[in-house]
Amino acid sequence: MGIGPQRSLIMDEVLSSVAEKKTAKEIWETLTKLYESKSLHNKIFLKRRLYTLRMAETTTVTDHINTIRTLFSQLTTVNK
Repeated sequence: MGIGPQRSLIMDEVLSSVAEKKTAKEIWETLTKLYESKSLHNKIFLKRRLYTLRMAETTTVTDHINTIRTLFSQLTTVNK
């Protein structure tokens, strides 16, 4: 059994959740509420990622800073 029908069903559910939204901001907020976990487990996971984050030699400084900003943003969202 393939994953095609299940994937299609999930996509339909997501689309129905955002179909009536007018702006990208409204769509993003809806998706965030649906999928971003605010659990203690997620907080610990994000903090551990931030505390152990190291810049690889092949990573640009810009990419590394973007990763840090993303983690801070996710932690801020979880703490709301």
